[in-house]
Amino acid sequence: LSPARDAKPWTILFVHYPTMSNAQSQAKILAQGMYEIRLLLSGYFGSEKVGDPVVRRAVHIAYALHNEALAIIEGGTFDSTKAVDSVRAVDRMFEENFTSRFEMHVSNDA
Repeated sequence: LSPARDAKPWTILFVHYPTMSNAQSQAKILAQGMYEIRLLLSGYFGSEKVGDPVVRRAVHIAYALHNEALAIIEGGTFDSTKAVDSVRAVDRMFEENFTSRFEMHVSNDA
């Protein structure tokens, strides 16, 4: 509560601070998870690294999307089409088709 500067003595202004929506909280939790996976698996990143092929694919997807995850964690946004393009690069590297599962989440007005 804070009294208004030029208000009459009995007038009180209430300041409302916006709260995070449930959808924002959920997006941030998932983004944090993606970022943590990227950090945990960083030793498998790179075209010259050896290791379990599934783990290498996972780390490359996490790496492809980690900047987008950080944008969400920090309350920002990102370009969905560019994010899917990053996944497309992983597809090319491993001859996969992850992109199709990501493209279905891009809105037509993106």
